[in-house]
Amino acid sequence: MYVNDEVHGWLKATLLRVNAETAEVELEADDVIGIAGGELRSVDMSHPDLMAVNDGHGVGAKTSGAAAAAGLPLQNLRLPALGVEDLSSLGFLHAPALLFTVRTRHLAQQPYTWSSNIIISVNPYEELADLYSDESKTAYALAKSPSELPPHIYAISASAYHGLGGETGENQSILVSGESGAGKTEVCKQIMAHLATIASADGGRKEDNSIVTKVLES
Repeated sequence: MYVNDEVHGWLKATLLRVNAETAEVELEADDVIGIAGGELRSVDMSHPDLMAVNDGHGVGAKTSGAAAAAGLPLQNLRLPALGVEDLSSLGFLHAPALLFTVRTRHLAQQPYTWSSNIIISVNPYEELADLYSDESKTAYALAKSPSELPPHIYAISASAYHGLGGETGENQSILVSGESGAGKTEVCKQIMAHLATIASADGGRKEDNSIVTKVLES
């Protein structure tokens, strides 16, 4: 399960004993943040973080056993090395599961994660090879269902563009939100550039770089 921590937010742990007020756990090793593991800790079950998780989030029909009775959020076991691509595929979805999944993917240089039809993006603060390559632009632009491809902001831009066309075409909007420094400006630039690229290709013309330039400068 996960236990709340004042410094790191959440830590992985193994339940030893539990009663109505406290749970005794042993912390698991976490090399990323320097947790050696083996430390015994008493967890206050009335802590606001645990109460928030249990307030309709993460404890339900799939939760069973002593940890569930204690109200501790359970870990998802046997996950891929890069983490799941879509958070909705997790058996237990709560704040610590979301944070650990996004962290796992961030450390593996996978900045994007699906949450149903929403993309969660973590700023890598570095250039990632081939992330915005021409091959990636084309693959998402030509995909019949971009949302079935690995998570990428190009899936959002391609889906929005395709939603404009055909007999059932409708106006589209893309919402990009996040804290200062999260990378919103870069994401918007890449989305607009991809839309311009799709529009050029859709018109049967070779990609017109002047269109992309005008969009990015607007």
